Amino acid sequence: MSSLFFWNKWSRSYRLLYRFALGLLPLAGLFFLVAWLGGLGNVVRWEVLSELLDRPATIRQFTDGLLDYPLTGKLYVVSEQFVASAMQLPPQVGIIACTFISLAFALLLTGISTLPRTAYLGAMTLVLLALAVARLDSLVIPGLSGQRGFIAVAILVGAVSYYLHAIRTNVSLPTRFLIFGLLTGLLAG
Repeated sequence: MSSLFFWNKWSRSYRLLYRFALGLLPLAGLFFLVAWLGGLGNVVRWEVLSELLDRPATIRQFTDGLLDYPLTGKLYVVSEQFVASAMQLPPQVGIIACTFISLAFALLLTGISTLPRTAYLGAMTLVLLALAVARLDSLVIPGLSGQRGFIAVAILVGAVSYYLHAIRTNVSLPTRFLIFGLLTGLLAG
């Protein structure tokens, strides 16, 4: 039973980082639940499309006994229909989601930089592959067009991660998290 409380033997700073990361989980779940309950109403608004149409119509008809004389004119008809707007995410939702993703990325890099060499290389390969799939080239970064943005981010993240993994191995987890958090904040900014 005492093996379930393994984290009690950790230092205070490690336990704080663990509790912070564990606290992010219910917050992310709450954010997901609120977004799920909102459904498509979060991104789609109903708009009324009004059209004014003119139709030929017989307004009145006269007769002289033998022939009918129609009096024609235009009838104006207002047609309205509901149309779904283009999907648009509210900016605050995007900011909250990007914050959670950035914190998760910093926590992931913090854990990866403490792994043994083979596991570190495999995990960093997967992180760089995920960065490549994230299509950072679609961001408009001044001076970095095309694949240059991805290459710059990959070199920066890889260099800092390798420095903490191979050279400065004695850096504590909270300090690593702070370094990767600042790096992620710098990249997001």
